Amino acid sequence: MKTYAQLNMNCLIIDTTSSSLIVAVLKGEQVFSTSQKDCGLRHSTTINLAVEKALQDANLSFEDLDVLACCIGPGSFTGIRIGVATAKGLKTALDNLKLVSFTSLNALAYNCQGECHCAMDAGNGLYYAKYDKTKCLHEPCLIDYCDTTGWQVFDNDCFLLQQEIDLVKDLIAEKAFVENLSPLYIRKSQAELNKK
Repeated sequence: MKTYAQLNMNCLIIDTTSSSLIVAVLKGEQVFSTSQKDCGLRHSTTINLAVEKALQDANLSFEDLDVLACCIGPGSFTGIRIGVATAKGLKTALDNLKLVSFTSLNALAYNCQGECHCAMDAGNGLYYAKYDKTKCLHEPCLIDYCDTTGWQVFDNDCFLLQQEIDLVKDLIAEKAFVENLSPLYIRKSQAELNKK
């Protein structure tokens, strides 16, 4: 299997699932990031400018991209929709783009040694998954707060830029491409719960 460096691809990474906005362009091994910590609720107004700026910094056009990697969740419901919708729009316009999807939980676990339990606060419980690098050992799900005795529970607003870059490089090297991006909503939104 070729390494990411041997493939020499240009990749755009998008993650809008937390309060931080992660946008990075990989030009081979070079990283051009316009990510913003604590972007709050401004993802929809900043993502397109951030993508354009990262591409400009890398001296690339949209047509130069080979791969688009998008975090599909879990996290903010609105954030997930913004990121996935942006990625789908780019894929529609740039049909030759290969797609990579990844989860925020896998990014949290990525730099752990060996198997890693990952949990992050979901408001009404914890999002949980278990990974060994890119291999998912337990699919993301919702668990009770009391089910994590002895585990490290991660802050939802961890800034995951480097973990996501490392994860995406490995997924590209493994040719773990997907045909379509499907948002990962593990639980119902508060609005849906309030309808009952």
